[in-house]
This record gives sequence, C-alpha cells and structure tokens, in this order.
Amino acid sequence: DAFGVCVRGGCAGGIGSACLPSDYRRSQYVALNWAKWPFFISALQVARSVMWIEADVVISHNPWELLLQQPAGSPMAVTLRGAAVAFQWETPWCDVSRGEPAASSSAPGVSCTRTVPRHDEPLNCGQLLITSLPFAEAVWAARPPRFYNGMPSQQHYANVVKMNFSHTALPLEYYNHCWGSTSKTAKVVDYCRVVTYHATCGLTSKEKVTVMQKFLKQVQKREGSDPACARSTPTSYARARKLGGR
Repeated sequence: DAFGVCVRGGCAGGIGSACLPSDYRRSQYVALNWAKWPFFISALQVARSVMWIEADVVISHNPWELLLQQPAGSPMAVTLRGAAVAFQWETPWCDVSRGEPAASSSAPGVSCTRTVPRHDEPLNCGQLLITSLPFAEAVWAARPPRFYNGMPSQQHYANVVKMNFSHTALPLEYYNHCWGSTSKTAKVVDYCRVVTYHATCGLTSKEKVTVMQKFLKQVQKREGSDPACARSTPTSYARARKLGGR
C-alpha cells in the first residue's frame, strides 16, 4: 500500500525452531518469540526506527501518525526521540493525583482510572518502537544458549536490558485490553482516538478474536459521525509529518 512494502523473513541467526508451527507446550513457541530480535537488528541496519506490532493487535489508525505529529519541543516528542525503545505498558503507571503519565498524548483517547504501583517489568513486547541498534543487539546477545519451554521469555530479557538504555512508554492510545478488563487501571474514553488495541488477557485465539471484533464494532459505529474515526490515508500521514515539523 502507500505506507510501505511487505517483506518475508527467514530463519537465519540461530532461531531454527522458530520455523516450526507455534506450540505453547514446546520450545518452538519460545524460539518464535525470540525470532523478532534478529529481524530488528537487520531492519535497524537500514532504518532509523522500527515499530513492532503483534498479530493480536487491532490497528485503528496509522500507528506512526500520533508519534510524528508531536511538535519538536513537546514533552512527548522529547521523551520519545531520546529513547532507545518505547513500549506498550504491561500495566500503565497511573498516578491519578498527578495526571496522566508523561508519555500520554495531549488529546487522550484513554484515561487512567486508579493509581497503581509501577510494574516490575513494564515493557510489553506486543507493541514496540525501537530506534537503537545497540539495544536490539544487546537483547539478542543476552539470550540463553538454548530455548526451553517454561524459561523466562524474551520479554523478561528486554526488560532487564532496557535498564542500560534510555527507555519510555508509548502513549496510552496504544492500548492494552487488560488495562480495562483485569487490572482496571485505564479505560477507553474515545474509541476514535485509540490508535491500536492489543487483545491481551485472551487465553485462546477465539477469545482474542472476540475482543478485537468488539473494539472494531465500537470504532465502526462512530465512523460516519466522528471525524477522529476517519481512516488513515497518505494525506493524513503527510499532515502528521507536517504538524511535527518532519
């Protein structure tokens, strides 16, 4: 389409079992999760940044637009541009007495509902913005010599490694379903302004599909009446770049 080109990855780089069908009961599931890190390394050798969005995430708007349209001097732009990695919160750090987290956008589609302690490992690998090749290389270098079912996930290693690099969270509009369904820490207040919706907390593909369909229906029934629900186009992408001075 007008935003990019699809490419097919391979199985090089010591991740051979990732080529096998995923199975939660066996090590190839662990290997499949690790397989994205060699991809990040390859991509960051030719690109300034990589955005990773997993298959159980609904993309409501072009996910680059909200990030690109932030003015250069705004707190969110400064935070994001200085970070080696920006990630979807596992559980958002919401201190309702002090307002939204620093990385939240100025016109939020999501609102914190209660104060919770900071998560020990806040980085969720379902949605990532990576701008640092050394960060990706460090995570890959930290991998165990062999992948076994039940071992700490690559997400754990990424959470540990990020402490040696600048890091921040994506805006809350890169939403995590668990926030509203389980932890009750943040809720959608404007479906049209949610950029992505991660169907976490679903234990099966069927549950995830149901969550994704419910979100899509909320967006679709507002499309004709709310301009914020308009679909992304090359024009809206160009406008976002112009707003951010790109």
